[in-house]
Amino acid sequence: MFKNLNEKNLKEIQKIVEKNRSEIIKAWQKHFHKS
Repeated sequence: MFKNLNEKNLKEIQKIVEKNRSEIIKAWQKHFHKS
């Protein structure tokens, strides 16, 4: 089941994670600068 998913979608998932990671880091930094 996961073999087909992994080959094709892993790269797509990594792209999404990379985008979201920068957004999450910004949000965390804002949060910590407030407190």
